[in-house]
Amino acid sequence: MVSVNYNCYSLRRITKITSEDIFVKNGKTLMEILGELIAKYGELFRNQLFDIDTGNLKLIILVNGRAANNLCNDIKASDKINIVSSLRGG
Repeated sequence: MVSVNYNCYSLRRITKITSEDIFVKNGKTLMEILGELIAKYGELFRNQLFDIDTGNLKLIILVNGRAANNLCNDIKASDKINIVSSLRGG
């Protein structure tokens, strides 16, 4: 079971929860898990995660506390995923 935490207000507003557990088989990629979440929560969720024009991530995804630089990496059932907003300021 993979634990997913939504540490960003824009996603919590869509999901109505701060975290959830997802049952996955070992070897599923991070992108496949994100795809399941998009299927569950819809286009608004996708648009918060990815830039519409470029397809690049708008948020930071951490797997076990480390930045996930590759969405094709396999996720194990014991992994913890955090989705956080990037700090911006001026």
